[in-house]
Amino acid sequence: MEEVIKKIIQIEEEAAEMEKDANEKIRQKKLEQEKTLEHLRQNLKRKAADKVVTLHEWGMKETDEEIARQKIVLDKRLAALDAIEKEKAKDWQDALFAEITKE
Repeated sequence: MEEVIKKIIQIEEEAAEMEKDANEKIRQKKLEQEKTLEHLRQNLKRKAADKVVTLHEWGMKETDEEIARQKIVLDKRLAALDAIEKEKAKDWQDALFAEITKE
């Protein structure tokens, strides 16, 4: 009977040791998963930040291109207005000259 009790105690101790080992392995696995998850989060944040920078640069490029297009349009309009003003000035000068020579 004493041997049976010793055997039961030994089995219980082995079971407790196995449970302790299993719990330690589970704890280690969770720790590894948390580290991996944190690493993935950091990578995701870095990639998101890179995308934001890329989008910002693209937006700035688009803005610069739009400004350049608007400047070209404005330059053309100013050139057209300048030509009209020069034509009006020439007409006014011709009319004034005609009036002076008529007198």
